[in-house]
Amino acid sequence: MTNPDPITLAPDREPWERQPRETARRYGQFRAYLEAGRTRTLRGASETLALSGAYVRNVAASHRWRERAEAYDADADRAYDLAWTEARRRAATEDAETLARLAATVRQAAEGLDVGQLGPADFVRLLDVTMRHRRALLGPAPVAVVTLAGSAGADQAAEEFRALPPEQRAARLDALALEAMRRARALTETDDDPED
Repeated sequence: MTNPDPITLAPDREPWERQPRETARRYGQFRAYLEAGRTRTLRGASETLALSGAYVRNVAASHRWRERAEAYDADADRAYDLAWTEARRRAATEDAETLARLAATVRQAAEGLDVGQLGPADFVRLLDVTMRHRRALLGPAPVAVVTLAGSAGADQAAEEFRALPPEQRAARLDALALEAMRRARALTETDDDPED
């Protein structure tokens, strides 16, 4: 069977939908090809439909199966991308709200915190985790970044801190807490006083 004149795709419907010159039987054959997924082949359609390879190649050419399947795949890709973009947008919004609540809680806790009860390594870890999540969500901020050099660096800092006399430890923690709060505020507020 030879049909050298390919069908014209109707402008009022999607290419993968049944076309005006397409019988229900031929459309069913195309759907079998289409539903084989991205690994579809004419040989596979021939086997699935129990039709000769020459016949399937002829029908596929005259009914533009490959072109229509490519349009179907492109549309599926667009829908997938839109769905993931929306899911990422919703997740980012929820993460931002959670982070804002967490940052406010940490800020309140830090203001009323008895810094003598919190070791420097624990305080730095808490601050680092909070700021790292903020930077991951909002991008890097043009302020100094507090980082922790790993557990060995934290342990060394803790040992040096423990070696200080009690009044120097309290002063060091007060200074660290003030610096941490200043940096946290710098991420969310503008500084109206240029002298600070």
